[in-house]
Amino acid sequence: MLNLEHICLIGSGKLSRHLAKKLPIFKGNPIFIWGRNSEQAASIANEFGLIHLNNLQEIPENSAVLFCVSDNAIEILANKLKEKSPFLIHFSGTQSINRLTPYAQNAAVIWPNQSFSSAVHIDWKKVPLILEVSNDAAKVWLMEIVNALEGPAVFLDEESRKKLHLAAVVANNFINHLMVLTESWCIQNKLDFNLLLPLINQSTQNLQNQSPTQLQTGPASRNDWTTIHAHIEMLTQFPQLKEVYTLFSNQLAEKNKN
Repeated sequence: MLNLEHICLIGSGKLSRHLAKKLPIFKGNPIFIWGRNSEQAASIANEFGLIHLNNLQEIPENSAVLFCVSDNAIEILANKLKEKSPFLIHFSGTQSINRLTPYAQNAAVIWPNQSFSSAVHIDWKKVPLILEVSNDAAKVWLMEIVNALEGPAVFLDEESRKKLHLAAVVANNFINHLMVLTESWCIQNKLDFNLLLPLINQSTQNLQNQSPTQLQTGPASRNDWTTIHAHIEMLTQFPQLKEVYTLFSNQLAEKNKN
């Protein structure tokens, strides 16, 4: 049976900072942190009252180790801790739990379906936590950590988690790229991008109650090719936005035929 007393964060990036802010203590014990960037890890420790470790091997016995690191670092660090920690957890949306199980019988995945930024406050109560666990004993302790984070929890197998991660990339990263292109267009044409924010915010709010299929509007959805061609002509000097606009318009128009 697991007898965990501590949590140790591994990593000094944005996720570690948000976790440190949310979980400065666990079951009355301070949380430890180690990072390859020792100065940055120490800064997080000082800001949120964690205990900074200078050496990875200083992690106390009976600690759950939370890997908040790049995907290619997970297994390297797990191997270094195989004699040290009875419970390893990674936070990747794409990596298998099997990256951990060769080094610890008790392993888990917590993938927060959220984009983390240093400048944006995260309300963990609204962050879906996608979970996977190696065994029932580990599940008991996993839920202790999940309950402390307070976000809604969903258990998914590896394949489903990876598919959800792909959907998240499209829904978040790709849409943000569209906003980057749109902002650039506005700047080049001396337009205030903020004038679009009420429309963007309303579009997001509408998704709370309706399917995106029901909400689709615009010239392509009504086969208004006069407007579409006029827009494409305006984008001659903006090849990236022109390419996206043309692709999306063609797909929307094709879908509208069905």
